[in-house]
Amino acid sequence: MLIFGENLFLVNHYKKISKDLLRYSLFAGLLIGFVVSVPTFFLKKEQLLMNQYRLGLFFLIILSNVFFIRNYASKVTSLDYREVFSISFLILFICIFISQISFGYFHENEYRFNFTEFLTSILPSIPISFLLATFLKKQN
Repeated sequence: MLIFGENLFLVNHYKKISKDLLRYSLFAGLLIGFVVSVPTFFLKKEQLLMNQYRLGLFFLIILSNVFFIRNYASKVTSLDYREVFSISFLILFICIFISQISFGYFHENEYRFNFTEFLTSILPSIPISFLLATFLKKQN
């Protein structure tokens, strides 16, 4: 019975991620995702330009992720490691999801969403989020 009481204490006092942080991450992910997806409509015939665009896309997503984290950090008094990781990963997750759909939709004749390919493209965002959380956390 003592173990159950200790676990209940930990669950009740665990700091949850705020709804404001989730809303901000959703907005930033959607914004970056749509900004990234718009040029795919114009580049759908030029395969060489599309490959160069995908290379530059990675740096654009990371830099915009850093920008949105810095912007959110300026609005709050403190931002711990877990919150920065959550913001970063959610932004990357939503952005990659939208860009994956747009790349497939505009470049495939018969498009089917491939979940395993999506999960494979999400994997690099985990260490990137850890790295950004290490450098961009804000303490009082």
